[in-house]
Amino acid sequence: MTAHSCNTTAKGHIDSIDSGRINGWFYDPLWADTPEFFLAIEDQVIKAVPDIYRADLAEAGFANGVCAFSVLLEQTYQELAGKVIRLQDIRQNAVSEALIDDDRYDAITLQLEGLEAHQLVFNYAGVELGAYTTILYCNGAPLATTEHNINAIDGTFVISLPAHFVRPDKALYQLAIKGFPCFVWQSDISDNTNNPNRVIPTKIFAATDIDITGDRIKGLSKALRTTQLSDKKKRLIPTAYSVLTGHQNCTICLPAVLEPKVTLILPPFISAADAKMMISSVILTLLEASYEIIWITNTPEAFSVNNLVTLNCNDQYTSAMAKAINAAKGELILFCPYVVEFGLDAIPQLISTMEASKDAFVCCKVVDRNGLTHGNDLHSPIPSERVMSANHPAVNFTQTVRQAIHSCSIYRTKELAHIMETADPVCAELLIQMWQTKVTTDKQVGVYLGNACVYSAIDFHDDSFMSKKIDVMDADANPPPSIKPLTAHFKNEVSLVTKKLSLGTILMLDVQTPSPDKDAGSYAAIQEIGLMQRLGYQVIFVPIDLKYSNAYTKNLQNSGVEVCYSPHYNAIADFIDERLKDISAFYITRYNVAAHFIEFLKKAAPAIPIIFNNADLHFLREVRAALSTHQTDGERQIALAKAHQTKTAELEVMRNVDAILSYNETEHAVICSHLFEQKNIFKCPWVLEPKPQPLPFDDRDGVAFLGGFKHTPNIEAIEFFIEQLMPLFLARSINVKLYIYGSHMPEKYKDLGSSLLEGVGYIENLDDVFQKHRVFIAPLLSGAGIKGKVLESAAYGLPSVLSPIAAESTGLSHNVSTLIAETPEQWVNHIMALHNERALWERISQNARALAEEQYSSKRGLAQMAKVFHFLNLTTTFDTES
Repeated sequence: MTAHSCNTTAKGHIDSIDSGRINGWFYDPLWADTPEFFLAIEDQVIKAVPDIYRADLAEAGFANGVCAFSVLLEQTYQELAGKVIRLQDIRQNAVSEALIDDDRYDAITLQLEGLEAHQLVFNYAGVELGAYTTILYCNGAPLATTEHNINAIDGTFVISLPAHFVRPDKALYQLAIKGFPCFVWQSDISDNTNNPNRVIPTKIFAATDIDITGDRIKGLSKALRTTQLSDKKKRLIPTAYSVLTGHQNCTICLPAVLEPKVTLILPPFISAADAKMMISSVILTLLEASYEIIWITNTPEAFSVNNLVTLNCNDQYTSAMAKAINAAKGELILFCPYVVEFGLDAIPQLISTMEASKDAFVCCKVVDRNGLTHGNDLHSPIPSERVMSANHPAVNFTQTVRQAIHSCSIYRTKELAHIMETADPVCAELLIQMWQTKVTTDKQVGVYLGNACVYSAIDFHDDSFMSKKIDVMDADANPPPSIKPLTAHFKNEVSLVTKKLSLGTILMLDVQTPSPDKDAGSYAAIQEIGLMQRLGYQVIFVPIDLKYSNAYTKNLQNSGVEVCYSPHYNAIADFIDERLKDISAFYITRYNVAAHFIEFLKKAAPAIPIIFNNADLHFLREVRAALSTHQTDGERQIALAKAHQTKTAELEVMRNVDAILSYNETEHAVICSHLFEQKNIFKCPWVLEPKPQPLPFDDRDGVAFLGGFKHTPNIEAIEFFIEQLMPLFLARSINVKLYIYGSHMPEKYKDLGSSLLEGVGYIENLDDVFQKHRVFIAPLLSGAGIKGKVLESAAYGLPSVLSPIAAESTGLSHNVSTLIAETPEQWVNHIMALHNERALWERISQNARALAEEQYSSKRGLAQMAKVFHFLNLTTTFDTES
């Protein structure tokens, strides 16, 4: 953009054209009462009024400073390239002008790849690497501002829409990038369905203009390109699609299957048109699965196709369902109580989840045509009458069913048939109630079985299921009418893990969502969450960056943890206030996180205890680093002064919490010496998951180091090896290679490839480290806490050579379950001894593995965490005498 000022009686300037807006100021003393102006782009004229205050203009005496403007520029760069924008006074005299000229647009290609209920997915090409901010407009109003880190020239980015946003039937969407003058993309996205009860898919793939009902086939064709299907199955698709787009006179056909894996039971007594629609959506969803469909009907319009079992009956609901279940041939029964269109991945997700689950049944949520859920399909903390985005965190984690089942649910056929016949009439009665209970909303809406399932489970043969029966039957003298949801009568939430009534809720605060494949601290957080769940508590996780972290967030949600993230929540304090009545205790990791929230928590909920996990004693780590690294006296004094500040802040946090958890007994002593208190200081459990049998000595080679390189002690350790140990290896002509593994590895280590050193970087599967090499090393010179990767090596039975700091508080002993080295010569000697001596290697391997199994078992960890809860008078499921 090039700007030019012109002579006129009015004053003003076009300061910038950025993100689809023309920014500047205008002041005309002759027309101060009607300060209108024009922006002219060739034959297009935009009339506007300056209405923004700027202090610099006020100081200059221009209309008290209210003479700045920011006007929406509706066209894209392709429409405006090379054109001049003129700022004109009310008499259309030129005041300022700007030429739109930016060659960056020539290289950029941007295409809308996918539309979901509350997300837009874009493909891009030709974008320079770096950080970008996008602004999405809907019908001229800013809708969503998103930060993106572009680390590849070509790729994909996602824009999430606000939680409260309901997509209009038709709207103009425009995308701007900060620093770019004009919109980089715009499109009309319309929903032209004529049927208000029609189900609309929430995932559609298209290029530019989108008609939602007309573009479903594009999503299917994309899925089909990556799926190997027989010609017979491919022939089923066009007629099924025709039915879904309103052509009911088409003849549908199901795949011929003799021994179906899944039996899908349609809602009893639905019309022929609804049955045909549902069957068509099943055809398009189950492209590869083996299935049959049962239709309970009393309509004379019933049709017949292969693998559609039509049960003609006029029985009551319960009897009809019993007949359908008895007729099922599949190993699994999938039932949906209402007419819905199934999402592309919905049923496969239910099947795979059920196969991996030990629970009695699994459900998923229901989404209406606008991408909203009405809070009445599954239990959530949100009242059943509240409408929200189907992407809202409160309905996007695995949880137990707490009310009527309003969505598709899947069961094991044998177990369901057994209950429905004779074994458990109470369970059968309750299931029928849950299927039949209806929930009313302010308006009738179509429902869509969303791709992203919320899984729900409960055990038929457990007191928790039977407790629902008691609540339903005994809560009122007169049972509620069928139109009322059962939620009000299910007083207590059932724990997904223990299958018993939940004892409370722990709200956990940490810097970010745990990424257990990247760092040991994240692994520890996941294990601690699991322990609290096993003690009978629900867990809510709040990352203070409020970021949705893709697979990491989803993994937490799948394990039954509710996760708080933006844009659904933008202030942690507001979220805590909203959920305060449900919280039994706060669990905060790291002092710098706790320091931000303790004062607020003490004021908001002084009676709720705070559990503080220090992760490691930060000031101790900083002191060790200052004293061990090569620094000048001045640098060391600065580092020690910083450690003193950290100590003050860290101890202040500990004085204001109810329980302190630390992994390290040495740290316990240090903390106690400063606080003059020890009764509320506890050993934080570290749980090691069972590992495969170690591969034998002869099947291994080389030395391994593993550690995340955002952690300074790991960088110091590698520098020590390179500077102090490699010269000794070279001097002795030792040909043993060190393999360096870890996330966020600096490029300089990857470039050091030699006969003695190979920088591998991030490794997804730890088996590739601990089952491949003969020796694990941790030459840590500083640090605190417990060293998770050291314990992992012990659990795998991989012998290690450790520094004293690395071995601290692990329980590993020199020449018994590890070798401890302090001098460079000891390091080289110990590494070579383990690498070359089979008997020594096998002895250390067996002892380390035995220690890991005894000291870091799940049972021991549960007892340690229960001790903390009991200290805080929090009831647990753990029997302290067992």
